[in-house]
Amino acid sequence: MASGVEAGNAILNILFGKVNPSAKLTTTFPYASGQCPVYYAHINTGRPGGKSKFTSKYLDTPLEPLYPFGYGLSYSKFAYSDLQVSKEQEGIRVSVKVRNTGDREGNEIIQCYIRDIVAKRVRPVKQLVDFAKIPLQAGVESEVVFKVPYQAMGYYDMSMNYVIEEGEFEVFVGGNSVDCLSSKFWL
Repeated sequence: MASGVEAGNAILNILFGKVNPSAKLTTTFPYASGQCPVYYAHINTGRPGGKSKFTSKYLDTPLEPLYPFGYGLSYSKFAYSDLQVSKEQEGIRVSVKVRNTGDREGNEIIQCYIRDIVAKRVRPVKQLVDFAKIPLQAGVESEVVFKVPYQAMGYYDMSMNYVIEEGEFEVFVGGNSVDCLSSKFWL
C-alpha cells in the first residue's frame, strides 16, 4: 500500500501541530497475542476477571486492551458529563454534554453503546449502536443527542425470530469503548 506523494507533508502537519488529528481506531489492540481475540463486543462469560481459578482472562497480562476500540489521539482533551436517557415512541433518546477542555479546536467522535443486561440469549457486553463526530472550539461545550431505535436493541432468538425483550438495559457513551459514562434504563 503506497501512501502517496503528499504523505510526508500530511504526517509533518500532524506532528508539528498544524492539524489536530481526530481519527479513532477501528479495532482493539491487545497487550499480547495471548489475549487474542480481544474486542469490545465479547459475550459475557459470567466469570469475573481476576486471580481466581475460574477467570476467563489470562493472568499474565492486564485485563484491558493496550488500545481499546475507538481510541484516538488529539491535541485537545474532551470531557463528558450529564448523560441522560429517556424513552420516546420510536426508541430511546440518549444525550450527553461534551466539553473541549484543551486549548485548541478539535473534532471528537462520540460513541454510543448499549447492553441488554438480562436476555433469554447471551448478549454482548457492549454493542455499538451510533456515533457522531462534532467540531468543538477550545473551552466550548456541546450537547450530543443519539436517537436509538428500539429495533437496534433486539436480537434473533433460537427460532430465528427477531425479538425485542422488555427488561433492564445499560447505555454507555464515551470517546472509546472503555472510557464511558453509563446509565441504566428499562424497556
